[in-house]
Amino acid sequence: MHIGEICTRNVVFCSPDTSIVEAARLMREHHVGDLLVAVEEPDGVHPVGIVTDRDIVIEVIALEVPLDRVTVKDIMSRSLFVVEESEGIYETLSLMRQKGVRRAPVMTSQGDLAGIITLDDILENVSEEFGLIAKLLAQERQREIKGRSITSATSNPA
Repeated sequence: MHIGEICTRNVVFCSPDTSIVEAARLMREHHVGDLLVAVEEPDGVHPVGIVTDRDIVIEVIALEVPLDRVTVKDIMSRSLFVVEESEGIYETLSLMRQKGVRRAPVMTSQGDLAGIITLDDILENVSEEFGLIAKLLAQERQREIKGRSITSATSNPA
């Protein structure tokens, strides 16, 4: 399965000049833990960074920085790690682990933004797959039990 099949396509954006309060409000409103920071250019919207709820807590709240003196560009991660939508889940997890990130923008092969992938998205998908495997194993066990009881009944007439 490709990462493009499970990524979130509806990405929440903000500009680098967005206030910290507005960024937090957007995260709350959209129930997300990150915002993709992007700039609008004539050829489209281009991601330039990412800001997370953790960035706000660690870089602003914990240091008691006045909220009106900080914008997203002051605390966003600028070294944006991206993954191509055709990448596999295992490969994406390996790259995320190497980079030490929990989320990454997903790009098309043409370089356009396709969505965002988070560790939660991957975990949800893998959990569903494990659930299907568990159901298959239980179903096979029941089939075997039923098959043996039929065989036992026909081979041992009363």
